[in-house]
Amino acid sequence: MKKDFSPAVRSCAVVKIEGLNQNRLLAKFAENGEKVWQIRRESARVMRLKIRLSSLKTLESIAEKYGFAVTVENRTGAVYRFLKLLPRLGLVLTLVALTVTYTLLYGFVWRVEISGNEAVDKYVIAETLAQAGGKAGVKKSAADLKAMESALRKMDGIAEATVYLKGTTLKVEVVESLDFTPRPPDTVKLITSKYDAEVTRIVVRKGTALVKTGERVFEGEPLISGDIFGTDGNILSSGAAEGEVYGKVVLKESVGITLRGERKVLTGRVKKSTTLSLFGLTIGKVDNRFEYAETAAVTHKLAPIPVRVTSVTAREVVKEEFELTEDEAKAEGERIVRERMSHRLIDGQAEEKLIAKQIGGVMYVELYVTFETVIGEI
Repeated sequence: MKKDFSPAVRSCAVVKIEGLNQNRLLAKFAENGEKVWQIRRESARVMRLKIRLSSLKTLESIAEKYGFAVTVENRTGAVYRFLKLLPRLGLVLTLVALTVTYTLLYGFVWRVEISGNEAVDKYVIAETLAQAGGKAGVKKSAADLKAMESALRKMDGIAEATVYLKGTTLKVEVVESLDFTPRPPDTVKLITSKYDAEVTRIVVRKGTALVKTGERVFEGEPLISGDIFGTDGNILSSGAAEGEVYGKVVLKESVGITLRGERKVLTGRVKKSTTLSLFGLTIGKVDNRFEYAETAAVTHKLAPIPVRVTSVTAREVVKEEFELTEDEAKAEGERIVRERMSHRLIDGQAEEKLIAKQIGGVMYVELYVTFETVIGEI
């Protein structure tokens, strides 16, 4: 007799049948060309058996006609088990891809760590190291550690250097020269204005003032020069400029508020998704299925391999019509300009002037803040 492998391969259902004279139900079921397996009669009213999942509707239809209760207790079969694993297939493939990628990329340098320096700038050391082949992305087998050490020892301020590999990280340890003195900063010979302003006070300790009290100056305009001038206008000496110039500064924030229109409102529905990126290849996709959404993304790097994991949060928004009165539009505009102004640095007391005017269907709100501050100093 040929064995029937259908229950092991095809998607099946384990069902419980409750009711009297179950043989009558099975006979009607068989008349429809359907098969059953693993019949277990537990009592006069209860029987359990296995059928094809595609035959379930036929069994339920016959059971309803003859007064039997049918309950699906489980689903089995290779096809059904495979379908259940499909949601995890992407994760499995991703983990396999990451494992293979990590194995391949372990032969490269992906990070450079520099330690032991205080006076010598780290970026100067990194530049010298890169010229000798010590940078992220190079093959570890091609890294000439002796050549890197030799290049670093030739730098001003470096007495000794040790370069070695640890995993995918290139470690650089330097010892600075005891007699090394960093180059002093360049002398500032000209103080310029940081704002458009009206000069109110001038304090010169070194150099010559180039502006007068009450004069209007623009951002970047010279205020104090390190040169000392004679009565004939010739330069008598030149050096560093030192002093402060104060001025009245006017800051402005403005916004236009539409009285009628359409705006987007959050519904509260949120969907999250995650993608992996490696050398421009992205695994996974962002598909929130919202017509309109506000999205925020956070990216993390997985050390020591160059893999980026990006988590995207999407919040659904819907469009709705709105209409504001003049007072409501003015209040909303004032709230916005004051919030923007609160993020700007204002020294001391300030004078405010708020202007609101409606042009067509838009309410324009402007906020002016006037205060005295240092506009240039050394």
